[in-house]
Amino acid sequence: MTGQADMGILLSFLFFFNMLGAMFLMPALARWLFRKNMAGSLQATAAL
Repeated sequence: MTGQADMGILLSFLFFFNMLGAMFLMPALARWLFRKNMAGSLQATAAL
């Protein structure tokens, strides 16, 4: 295979794993980072 074909395959893997990270890791990370704010907002809406 040529170097350009190898780079194309590597780029497709990069896009694929980037897509998986965007779908699964980013929402989990956001929930973990903002867990204190989310709990406060849930209690505030439950009081209404």
